[in-house]
Amino acid sequence: MDPMRASMTALGAAYRRAYHHAYDTPKVFEDRFAALFVSPDEAIAIEDGFIHILTQARPHLAVDGDRAATLAHAMRTDTGTPLVLGRARYNEDLLETAIRHGVTQYVMVGAGFDTFALRRPDLRDRVQIFEIDHPTTQDLKRQRLRDAGLDTPVNVHYVQADFEVESVADALGRSAYNPSQTAFFAWLGVISYLTHSAIEGTFLSIKRLAPRGSAIVFDYLTAMAFVPARQSPALKLRFDRARAVGEPYLTGFEPPELSSFLKPLGYALVEDLGQLQQTERFFRNRTDGICPVEYWHWAHAWIV
Repeated sequence: MDPMRASMTALGAAYRRAYHHAYDTPKVFEDRFAALFVSPDEAIAIEDGFIHILTQARPHLAVDGDRAATLAHAMRTDTGTPLVLGRARYNEDLLETAIRHGVTQYVMVGAGFDTFALRRPDLRDRVQIFEIDHPTTQDLKRQRLRDAGLDTPVNVHYVQADFEVESVADALGRSAYNPSQTAFFAWLGVISYLTHSAIEGTFLSIKRLAPRGSAIVFDYLTAMAFVPARQSPALKLRFDRARAVGEPYLTGFEPPELSSFLKPLGYALVEDLGQLQQTERFFRNRTDGICPVEYWHWAHAWIV
């Protein structure tokens, strides 16, 4: 990632949530604030990337002279759209259950342009929200909020961190986070961009400051996604696009090995959803073509 530029993958995720809110039905995930964080110029650049992938991988779906129709096909066949929507829904369904059971701290590791705090004003007196991200991405988020005339919710704590030089524990140590209270951690859209050692280090860092019973939700690419012969044209183009914007995919896991990876780090795997389980839970009976893809998984674990 370019340290002088906000994360393009975070902007892309915000754009996907905004497009879904505006055009798709039924909703997998509702986010009426996402559009606030993507400028018109950024939206055009992001759309151009989606359309490029469509014209390369599925040229028969491009509609000559009709950008909106071509974009609609691009968004509904995009491999990232069901990932962004589904993992957010999965995470917040589990978070809601955790809050009902008394969790009062919600930590987003790599928060990007998440809007949970804006969408849930009812929780402002009950849940403290810690948004950890790179300073450049976080500064842009705060500027976009000001541009929209919105105040930062009173229960939000922005925690700026460069994970290349410091840990999650170090970053949260500068905040109002209480390590003696159970917490719910969301680590979404990040793991696949990190080295194996950085992933292991982050799990250990979270374990250092979260007591037993705390939870974490994360998503990951399977190792098979990195095998060129197993990549669909669309997935290959997605890998190429990530590399082109300076945020390449680096690491995958094989699902049968995930539990044994987590156990010595102090975690018990609760659930690991692949394509079939994701479809059954969140994408059944859709007629617009939006459906999960094979190589992305969502997982839920407890600190033990």
